[in-house]
Amino acid sequence: MDTTTLIIIAVIVVVVLAVVAFALRRRREHDIEERRMVATAYRENADRRDEEADQARAAAEQKAQAAERARVEAQQASEQAQQHQSVASSARTQADEIDPDRE
Repeated sequence: MDTTTLIIIAVIVVVVLAVVAFALRRRREHDIEERRMVATAYRENADRRDEEADQARAAAEQKAQAAERARVEAQQASEQAQQHQSVASSARTQADEIDPDRE
């Protein structure tokens, strides 16, 4: 083989290696971009779930506050009923003391 043929073969090898290196670099860049898109989708999904969790937590807190208010109101109503019952019992005792048919 003469020198010209060797030079042509060497140039072809260099060109082929350059094309392969370029293709590999483009593929790696594509893979990186694809991973970025997947990561972005995961972050958006996580953000959405965080927001849903915050809303659920707020709703639970509102329900707990409403339940506490209802408990306090029930306690007050029970205390009022007890007072009414005490007044009624006192009135009954007083009526029994006044009633001439009761001895």
